[in-house]
Amino acid sequence: MDHLRICMNALRWSASDAECVYLGEKWINQYRKAEAADQIVSLNRLLDALSEEAEQRPSEDIWITMQAYVLSLLAQPDEEPLPPLEE
Repeated sequence: MDHLRICMNALRWSASDAECVYLGEKWINQYRKAEAADQIVSLNRLLDALSEEAEQRPSEDIWITMQAYVLSLLAQPDEEPLPPLEE
């Protein structure tokens, strides 16, 4: 299973949790580490997946919140690259 699918499944699972924003950001950061080679491309793929999820589940605000988080990460391209995820 690829990292994007793992991240999206985790976000779906945590969308109903009371701490969903914290957990969502944590899953996105883990995805970033797993996809450290090309952050811009990886974050844009995630943004597309989040947009699709927001369209399918418009009553769940978490998707818009996670989109905003990814957009904030894309706005900071000068940030040091993340170390690869240790498996």
